[in-house]
This record gives sequence, C-alpha cells and structure tokens, in this order.
Amino acid sequence: MSKLCLKCNYTRQPSDTSPEYECPKCGAIYAKVEEYLASQKEIQKNEQASLAQARLTKNWSNVDPTLIKKELKKVIFSTIESVPGYEIEEIVDVVCGDFTHAFGAMSEAIDGLARNLVGSGRSHHTEILITKARAEILKILQHEAMAADAHAIIGLRFTYEEISGANGHGVFIVTGMGTAVKLKKKPSQ
Repeated sequence: MSKLCLKCNYTRQPSDTSPEYECPKCGAIYAKVEEYLASQKEIQKNEQASLAQARLTKNWSNVDPTLIKKELKKVIFSTIESVPGYEIEEIVDVVCGDFTHAFGAMSEAIDGLARNLVGSGRSHHTEILITKARAEILKILQHEAMAADAHAIIGLRFTYEEISGANGHGVFIVTGMGTAVKLKKKPSQ
C-alpha cells in the first residue's frame, strides 16, 4: 500500500519493510502526524475566528496575547509605495500615530547650557526622545494595521513639530502616517 508521510513527504514503497503504520524514512507514526496536523488546523481556525471577532467588535481582551504578538510581527513597514515581491491587493485605510512630549523642564535647560558651553550641537536628550517617539509610533501603526486586517503599511512618513509656549515651555510632536494595505505575492516569472 502506498502511503504519503505528511511529516517528510516520503511515499511508502511496496518494498519497504517497516510496519504499515510507520514511515520507513523518518519513523513517524502516520496516525499521530495526521492527528497533530488536524489539531494544528483546528487551532489556526480558532485563532482566525478569534481575530475576526476582535476586528469586528474592536474588543481585543479575549484574544490570546501571544497571538496578538504573532500577528503584529507580520505587519510590514515600507517607506516606498510598494513592497518588493508583493502586489497591492486592496487599500485598507490611512493609519496615523502621534507621540507628544512637553518640554521646558530644568534638565533640558541644563542640557542646552552644556551643549552651548561644549559646542557639540547635539542633544542626547532629543535624540533619545526622537528614537523613543518613532518606536512608539511604529507600535501604534502596527496595532492599527493588525486591527484592520492589513498586511503592510506603505508610504510611511514621520513629521516633527514643535509648538512653543510661554517661558520656553512647549510641546514636541512626532506623527507617523502611512497607508495600510492588503498584499498578495507576485506570481513567479
């Protein structure tokens, strides 16, 4: 009897001497592999149903956090208007995320004085703030794309604004935006 092993893709030959229930090549028990694969398919089906329900109701509290992390990692970011190897199947939505920071604190004034005295022209505090802002915005955009069932965010851009107030106080605003899209693999040529 010819049987295909779903673990190693070996097709059993009439000349194989191992027991009928076992793959001669990898030793896997056919029934156990089939049972495992069926259970994985059922888990995937339940995960997709859970994600679909959360997207519909906008309530993510019943979704397993490890599943959310897995889905977030799938989101692709692109600063260009495409993703190499993929075609845009559907434009889902424009996504946007903001990060704000009030400034004018004493530590920032001291940092500025030190820069002026040393003449370095670089603000370590500002560089850290900008890096933190971009990271936070990317997380927000990932969540928005995942919630919209998008595969990627294309045309990703960041803008930086400063709104000055009285006495040297103000707000530093970083905004990230892009277009959430669904993708499909380009056919092989």
